[in-house]
Amino acid sequence: MDSKDKAEKIAQAKKKLKEYQSKRESGSNKNEPQPETIKSDSPENSGTQPEPPPPSSTTQQLSTLESLYQLSTRINSIVKDENIPVATDNSNGSSLVKDLELRNQELVSAFDTEKLKNEELSLKVRDLNSTVDKLKIEIERLKVENETKLTMEIGPLQEQLQSHIQTIGLLVGEKTELKTYLKEYQNSVEAKRTENLELETRLRASRFRVNELERELKNLKCASQTTNIEGQNANLICKTQELDELKKQNDEFLEQVNEMKQKLVLKNDEIKKLHSDIDQITSQLNMANLRNEQLTSGDTLVSDTRLESLTQQNLAKDLQISELKNMIQQLGSERDQNSAQYQSYVLQLNREISNLGDKNLNLTEENDKLAKREADLVKHIGELEKQIQQQIAKQRDVEAKNTSNDEKTKDLEKLKEMESLVTNLQEKVSKYESELNETKMQLESQSHEKVQLKSRLDETMDQINSMQLTIERLQSDKPDSGKIIAEIENYKVAASRAMTQNADLKSQLEEMQRVFVQLSNDKLELTEKLQSEQHLCREMRNTYSTIESDLEKTKEHLRLKDEEMIRLAHETTDLNKQILLKDQELDRLRHYEASSDTGNILQRELESAKDFIEKQKQKIQELEQQINASGRVETVETPDESTSELSTIEEGRYAAENEELVHEVETLQTEKQELLKEINELKSKSQVKPQSEIEIKSADSTMTMSIDKSLPLTEALEKLQARFRQTMNQMAELSEEKQNLEHLVTQLQFETETIGEYITLYQNQRRQLKQKDLERDNQLRKLAIDRENMRQKLLELNVLIEQLLIEKKRNRPLSVSSESGEPQTVLTNGNSSPNTSLNNSNEEDSVSSSTLEIKTLVDKTSKMKSKETASKILELLSDIQTANQTSLDQPGVDHCSCCSGKLEVV
Repeated sequence: MDSKDKAEKIAQAKKKLKEYQSKRESGSNKNEPQPETIKSDSPENSGTQPEPPPPSSTTQQLSTLESLYQLSTRINSIVKDENIPVATDNSNGSSLVKDLELRNQELVSAFDTEKLKNEELSLKVRDLNSTVDKLKIEIERLKVENETKLTMEIGPLQEQLQSHIQTIGLLVGEKTELKTYLKEYQNSVEAKRTENLELETRLRASRFRVNELERELKNLKCASQTTNIEGQNANLICKTQELDELKKQNDEFLEQVNEMKQKLVLKNDEIKKLHSDIDQITSQLNMANLRNEQLTSGDTLVSDTRLESLTQQNLAKDLQISELKNMIQQLGSERDQNSAQYQSYVLQLNREISNLGDKNLNLTEENDKLAKREADLVKHIGELEKQIQQQIAKQRDVEAKNTSNDEKTKDLEKLKEMESLVTNLQEKVSKYESELNETKMQLESQSHEKVQLKSRLDETMDQINSMQLTIERLQSDKPDSGKIIAEIENYKVAASRAMTQNADLKSQLEEMQRVFVQLSNDKLELTEKLQSEQHLCREMRNTYSTIESDLEKTKEHLRLKDEEMIRLAHETTDLNKQILLKDQELDRLRHYEASSDTGNILQRELESAKDFIEKQKQKIQELEQQINASGRVETVETPDESTSELSTIEEGRYAAENEELVHEVETLQTEKQELLKEINELKSKSQVKPQSEIEIKSADSTMTMSIDKSLPLTEALEKLQARFRQTMNQMAELSEEKQNLEHLVTQLQFETETIGEYITLYQNQRRQLKQKDLERDNQLRKLAIDRENMRQKLLELNVLIEQLLIEKKRNRPLSVSSESGEPQTVLTNGNSSPNTSLNNSNEEDSVSSSTLEIKTLVDKTSKMKSKETASKILELLSDIQTANQTSLDQPGVDHCSCCSGKLEVV
């Protein structure tokens, strides 16, 4: 603005010079010098020079002196401006001179008056300067008094300020501690929320699993029904085929029996024919009967030993069966006891779980209330921080504006207000501390309840362990007990986490029990069907026994025929005696006549006996072949196809029977060979002369003895058959008991399969829980990292707050020194004279401007530093608030049972 004013004034001066030059050119006087114009212009320039700016820090006296000086300079310029046209216009005429003289006189008079006024004013100025000096002395005295008073008053105020600053620092420290406590409680609340979310996710996963299991059960029911129906149909088809085969075999057996009957008829005819031949050979079989008696005595001993061994084996098997029955009864009773104990334990667990759920709901509600309170407290603390910051800013403004006593009084009032605010803040902080203490007490009570619940859970786990030990003792005799024990140990780990699923599992167990009852009913139906088929098999056995009875009847017929043979043999012996008597008489007569013809006759008889014996050998071989074939058919006809073990047992039984029959046939063959030997001996003897009558009588007696001793053989066979029947009945009973045991074994296998399915379920749930534990560990790691970051930020906050306080303490003495420096300049300026003040005004202005610039720079640097620290503090607070908001505003995400990791909200 000053440069513009100067330019305008210079332009006006140039215009006046041009007008004046034009006037001089038009006039006659061309010899007048132009320096006067320049001189005339110089006052204008001096008048148009920019006035020095009054200093803002000087007193009112300097302003009055400067105004007087300006008035004098303007008057001189006006006088000079008016003298120039007088000098220039002298050439125009006397009229103008007169006018100018008049004007000069007026101006002189005015000038005199002005001089008088100036003198008066100078006197007044001197008086005023003396008064100003006095006033300055008084002001200095007052300033000294005021400074002493201020130092006396400001000392306690500064102490109070320092105490307030210390209290504010303590409050800030307490605030940080409270924030840390709040963060800890928030973390605990977040952990509880995560636990609740995990429990909800587990419940949903378990419900989903239950639905899947229900579907699988329905599918399994349908599939099991279809498979059972198909299996039953297949069994019926197989059994119908077996019945057809058995019917065919029965028809074949009947045909064979008819053929055997026909053969028996033929054999009876042959036997009748052979009676005559046997009568001739009876004399030769006496020695053979004696040997047969010896052999039969040895055979009886062997049979007795076999029977004793069989009886001992039967007794051992009976003992084993009784022991197995007792073991099965004990296992059943223990299983029933364990099931009852498990059901009672499950009921207790369900009750405890319901109680825990109610307590968990109450705890969640209390946590929500506490979270709301904490949010309100955080908001209130933020508002208090804002108020404190505003007050600090106001204090700064007040410190910058405090330049007079009035402002100091205002500062005192503001300090009092600050004290009242600090007291209010302290009261509020005490209230918040009391509320925090209450919350702490509530949390401690909740933690105590949690400890009690954990103790209860530990007791329940101990009970579970005891139950599992009993189960391990029960299952120690079963196969694969090591695997089951390992799975139970794994179940111990999963049981603590799967408490919430016991209710759902209970419903599943009930459904599985219903299904198990249905399956047991189906199995009972199948067992009834099997029993009916076994009854049919027994009927087939009865038919087989009837066939055997028919065979026994045939054997009895043979025995009767043997008796008839014996009777005929007796008759033949009588006839032979008569014939022998007659032959002896004839021999005595013909001894000498036909001594040579007797050898030829005996040879013929021997040859006929050999032919007869060979025919008997062939018949015996045919009988052996038929017996072996019948034994094989009997082994094939064993109708016990229900289980492989029974078939093997019966095959062994029939094999034993066949072995006994073969042994009997072998004994018969040995007897036959012995008979052949005896016949050969008889042949050798027949070549010698006929024996005497004494020998014939002894032969007759031996024949009668052998006939009498052949009767115990039949009785022995009957006893053997009776024992064989007893063993067959015992084997049938054993087979029935074995079937019952197999039925129990199948039931136990089904139960083990169900246990294995439950174990697989628990293993899958354990895997899911392990995945969730891993995710929880990752979250905890992240939370630990966040905690460390928050601690670092809090440490930085404390450091920045300390820096702020130190900078405030440093800025206060600078402001005091600046305020004390200003009156000294005033005093120096006041002691100088007005002329020197006018001359040195520019220098003072430059010094004051430099001092102001230095002050502004210092203030700016201090303000910049304080602003930087304050901005850093605000940034850290905003980061902490954003972290708290993100931690509090995390949505309750429902995790999927199959998913893992973080869920991003879109």
